[in-house]
Amino acid sequence: MRPPRARRVIVPVAMVLALGMALAACSSTTASTRHPRRPAHLVSGVLPAPKGLIAATGPLANGTMWLLSGNAHERTLTDIDLSDGNTLRTIGVSLSASAVAQASTGILAVGLATARTGAVELLSATTGAEKGTVAVGAPVRSLAFGADGVTLYALDGGVASTSISVINTVTDKLVSSLGQPHDAMSVVPDPSQSAVWTLDRSGVIEETSLSSHKPQAAFPMGSPGLAIAAAPSGGLLYVLKGTSAGSNIAVVSTVTDSVKRLLPAASGSVGLALSPDGRTLYDIVGTPAVGNVQAIRLNANGL
Repeated sequence: MRPPRARRVIVPVAMVLALGMALAACSSTTASTRHPRRPAHLVSGVLPAPKGLIAATGPLANGTMWLLSGNAHERTLTDIDLSDGNTLRTIGVSLSASAVAQASTGILAVGLATARTGAVELLSATTGAEKGTVAVGAPVRSLAFGADGVTLYALDGGVASTSISVINTVTDKLVSSLGQPHDAMSVVPDPSQSAVWTLDRSGVIEETSLSSHKPQAAFPMGSPGLAIAAAPSGGLLYVLKGTSAGSNIAVVSTVTDSVKRLLPAASGSVGLALSPDGRTLYDIVGTPAVGNVQAIRLNANGL
């Protein structure tokens, strides 16, 4: 496979990294529900959540979100009300659960990752009952549903290879597989489902065509990359970068390949999720001792 064409980033990467480090040093939020340091005008709420958060689904239109949390002894899915943080229900899941996503149709997908194998469990978000299981080529790192509510994109990787497994959740069948860089960490489809975006651990954003399975573009954002989310209307990506000590979120235009804004992120951030209207960005914070969900206000343009 030919290497992806490098796109020009209008905002110099060195400037992005320097500003990001400054934001992380000055404005990064501690992993606490009580004392967020993020600028007050950005935060609309800090919701308590289970310790050891690993991943979260995107928020549904009804204002709820599933959280995957756990430790070496147990893993749990918790459905929370984003208006007040109250727990609505919990479901015990496999100790190998590594990722979670929910479709607008009510299907809940749980990624599994053992030392060498991977699979996706499909559950009913209403009852928690298992609908089916689809094996994939390697341990699951990230999951994302397409806008059609049926197609699931599972990023799975191991020592030998990393790929995106495209799954039809109506038939519970693997449709296709797209090769990816070995250090790809997070995946999100374009709203049109014509391409997928991935974020590498090295901090590179990659775009891959879903029709040709060929890379279309790649550009660096600075390492280490943690998670990526896409605006519901397209045009913007939200890129979480950093370490447990300090992180930031770059808001990137996919039209101009430029960084439009940098937001400070919480220390201990593990993921991002966007509200259906694109006006609230949720920073998922998880450490062995603390868990919370921090809501960041965005303007009408997603910035």
